[in-house]
This record gives sequence, structure tokens and C-alpha cells, in this order.
Amino acid sequence: MFYTKKVSTSIYEWYVKDKQQQIDFNPSYQRVSGLWSEQSKQLLIDSIFNMYDLPKFYIAYFFSKGNVLNNKEYLYAIIDGKQRFHAIFEFLDDAFPTSKEFVLYDYPDFNVSNKKYSQITFEYPELKSFFENYMLDIVLVETDEKDRIEELFLRLNEGKHLTNAEKRYAINGFLNNEIKQIIGKNEFFDKLEFRDKRFDYYDLALKLFLIFENKFEPIALNKSNLDNLVNDFKEQTSDLANLVELYDLKLKEFSNLLEGTKGLLNTKTNIPIYYLFFFNNTNVSLGKAKDFLYKFEELRKINRIEKEDSAKNEVLLEYDRLNQQGTTSKESLENRLKIIEASYLLYLNDELDSDLNFKLELNIDID
Repeated sequence: MFYTKKVSTSIYEWYVKDKQQQIDFNPSYQRVSGLWSEQSKQLLIDSIFNMYDLPKFYIAYFFSKGNVLNNKEYLYAIIDGKQRFHAIFEFLDDAFPTSKEFVLYDYPDFNVSNKKYSQITFEYPELKSFFENYMLDIVLVETDEKDRIEELFLRLNEGKHLTNAEKRYAINGFLNNEIKQIIGKNEFFDKLEFRDKRFDYYDLALKLFLIFENKFEPIALNKSNLDNLVNDFKEQTSDLANLVELYDLKLKEFSNLLEGTKGLLNTKTNIPIYYLFFFNNTNVSLGKAKDFLYKFEELRKINRIEKEDSAKNEVLLEYDRLNQQGTTSKESLENRLKIIEASYLLYLNDELDSDLNFKLELNIDID
């Protein structure tokens, strides 16, 4: 079943609390909120006040009880238009003002620039009705086929530069759904020190699962392998369910190993290497590994910033380069892991200091 129906409804009809409470803003295929800058939100408000057309809003409409897609029991779910709805509601809630350059073309004498909604409607009451009665073009989608909604979402957003992670996130399947659940409940993700922009946490969780599934051997964390992972594990099996459960436990163990750290989990590219370092090498003493990583990161900083060029260690410089370029390749992971493991052996022998000078046979040459 897949039907669409076009309707026009006012901003106010969607803003009223009873209606907002019936809308699922975070269905599984959606992107993370908060991606729009204040400038983008202000431009949208400018367009509404000045009566420009807005793109259509696409909304799943669960008109009947028992729809398999509606496990949250909402009446509506946003397919496309989430950021626009949030911007409109935030403006009505006085979360941001109009831009400093805003001019109301039909009423140029109205001073409406750099003002919040309550200020504008207090000074110019007629604009309250003008704004709230602006008609939104809505396409209501009635379906019980999740693949059709996800396909519609992707088609609508292909021109909006979706990231690979956003496209993968929209794929329906057992592994994908389990990964999303793990992100919400596993304490490891509470320790991360970077923002979850555009599904960064999901992307990281999938990469760590790929390493786990590959028995902690370096593997290319590229688009092809991640896409294959999501598509190959769409169906639930007892073996896959057990694997996911073990992965969840391994992430908790990883989280416990990093308890109390600060500064080690602030860069997404470092984490797969730490993950490999802890669980790939049986020589790692877990009691010492955390202190070693602090020491290693400090030496990288000293080598990169404080040393004269002639005194810089080439191996650590190569680690920095690999941490910035081609970070998802198998060779990059292997070489960074090799550098960390060699440095760790020096650390165990009390030989890891700021004068460190060692070379390694890596898979690629260091000029």
C-alpha cells in the first residue's frame, strides 16, 4: 500500500501543541536535528513573511490503527521537512530573532529586523495572523511499506548532499536497527567528546562493528565495506543476534577501559585505532594501556608543534599524516596500529620520551 494526498494547512494548525504531540520527528530514516544554522532559519522566516513559496513537506500519515510502521503510535511522522518545521516552531517559541537585514517588503515601514516573534507581534499585532495563517503545502503519505518511505526520503534528499552515513542509516534491516539501539543504550557513546553531527555516532558504531566482525584485524572502513555490512545483515538470524550481543558487551568493556579519560575520545579517527590496540594485541596490559595512550598523544603533540623540524620523529609525523588522510584504508589502520604497538613496547621499557627516535618498516615508505 502506498498512497499520497496533497493538502494545504496553516502553520498554526501544525504548531498547536495537540498537533505537535502527534508528530514523530525522529523516525528511523531521519537525519539528526540541529543541522541548520541560525542564518538558514532566519532566511526561512524571511521567506514566509514575504510570501515566497516553500518546498513541499512530506509526512507519513498513520490514519489507521495497527500500522506496522507506527510502533510509537503517532499520527504523523516527518519524511522531509524536519529542519523547516523545527525552524518555524523555534521562531514561534522565541528561540531566535529575525535577521538584522530582514525587511518586510509589503510593509517596509515596519521595524521587524533582529526581533523575536513575540516582539514583532506585540508591536504589529496584524503580523501574528499573517504569519500563522501562512499555508504549507503538505504531501501526506499513507503506507505500511517502510522501504517505500525510505526510498522516498532518499530520492527527496539526493540533491541535498546526504552523507554516506545518512544514506546507510535509512536502510531497513536487522543489523542497522540493532546498531541504532546500541547507540541509545551503551555507555560508551556517553563518553565520546565530539558532537553527533550527521550520524557520526552511527558511523563510528558501524565501523567498530566491522572491526569486531573481522575478529579485530584491520579492515578497510570504507563505503563499500560498510554498505555491504548493512545490506548483508538485513535479515535476523540467531548467529547474527548473538554477534550483536557480543559486540554490545565488547563496547561496554571498551568503555570501562577508558573510564575517566579526557581528551582521548575527542577525535573520531583515533577511536578505531584504540579499539584495535586494546583488543588486537594480547601483549597489551590493560592497566597500563590508558596511561600509555595519554603519553603517546602528548608525544605526538610535542613532536608536531614544539620540536625543530630537524629533530622531529618521522614515524610520529607519518602517524599524523595517516590520521588525516586516507584514514579508512586498511593500510592506514595497519600502519597506525603498528606505530602505536611499537611505541607501547618502548613505553613498557621506560624508553618512550620526547627524544624518541625510532623507525619502523611500514607498508608504505616514509620519505
